Amino acid sequence: MSSVYKNLLIFDIHGQLHPEDWIELGYLLDMIKLNNDLLSETRFSSVNALKVSSGYSIEEVIRGRASLDAFMDQQGFRVVPSPSIKSPGKGNYFTGGFTSSYHKSSNVNTIQMEFPSSLRTTLDNFKNDGAKLAKSI
Repeated sequence: MSSVYKNLLIFDIHGQLHPEDWIELGYLLDMIKLNNDLLSETRFSSVNALKVSSGYSIEEVIRGRASLDAFMDQQGFRVVPSPSIKSPGKGNYFTGGFTSSYHKSSNVNTIQMEFPSSLRTTLDNFKNDGAKLAKSI
């Protein structure tokens, strides 16, 4: 699959029931790296191809002003990691799973998105938040 495309982005979308009520964006970076600002020490994030092709640091790609997280933040979503919530701290957080680790490559970026139940419980929430998510992307 990846040889056909110059660059590819895969979203692996799930729902979660964590009490923090935030959207968790998983980049295959564990809580220790996020909580201790050790992003520059990793080469194995699921968006490393974006880091390389964009010339941005991994910090900028994941929680900088031009990151997906920042655009979602601007739409009013509570997102971790993001410019406003840099790390999960002691909160619950999914780092990304099989799809993210299996499909990432030198030209494929993957992001696991975990949505809280508050964004999925009513049709109005689903429609409004779906439109805001599309605008962010």
